[in-house]
Amino acid sequence: MNERNVLRAKLHPVRLTSTESGEMDFPASIRLCPRLCWAAGLAELEQVEVCNLTGPARVSATVLLGEEGEARLPAGMSFGFEAGDQVAIMGVTRVPVRRLPHHAALLVLVDPERNAATEIRRQEARELAREPSFVPTPAPRRFREVRLVP
Repeated sequence: MNERNVLRAKLHPVRLTSTESGEMDFPASIRLCPRLCWAAGLAELEQVEVCNLTGPARVSATVLLGEEGEARLPAGMSFGFEAGDQVAIMGVTRVPVRRLPHHAALLVLVDPERNAATEIRRQEARELAREPSFVPTPAPRRFREVRLVP
């Protein structure tokens, strides 16, 4: 089946509150405020991409529910991230190509001072239009036309 990876949910911008490990953290995890998870439809143990908006770092992480306003990466995976950095957190899903025109993603705008959702938007996928100057070339004939004489 022909499928594509597409954005399902995005939290933007979230402020990292800590890059210290806690006793319940496991490698490759991110602790997130439950209200932010609810707003974006993220489930605990879901894999997400965390992209640093302040620097060039990007990691994949597993969501763990944290405290109110919390966004914490454990020390083992915080290379390129520091407390106070603003990050985008993105959930991705696979969608069959035929369903792309019906796909929509949740975009959650966040107040980075409080790590609280301020707005939830639904972004529908738009169909790509052909570039206006594109003219398809005719396909070359592969076989000669042969007429049978009776």
